Amino acid sequence: MKLNILSYATGYTTKIYERFAGSLFDTGFKGNLYLFVHKKDLATLSKLDKFLLDKISIVECPESMSTDSETQATQIYIEENIHPQNY
Repeated sequence: MKLNILSYATGYTTKIYERFAGSLFDTGFKGNLYLFVHKKDLATLSKLDKFLLDKISIVECPESMSTDSETQATQIYIEENIHPQNY
């Protein structure tokens, strides 16, 4: 079975991102790694080794959530699971 890992990881140094992703792939992990990060982390992540960058899907989280009725259910789900208030 192929697994995917979704992780909220923001505010770390390049070394910490390398340690997390590198150790994961060193174990033989063959799934997809998705890192949900804040915009401010993109510059740090861009410094990762190309080998790791090719294996990681980076998802930029929004700074705030809309409160219109069409997105209210999505907002509730994200607030309960991703915690955008921690930005």
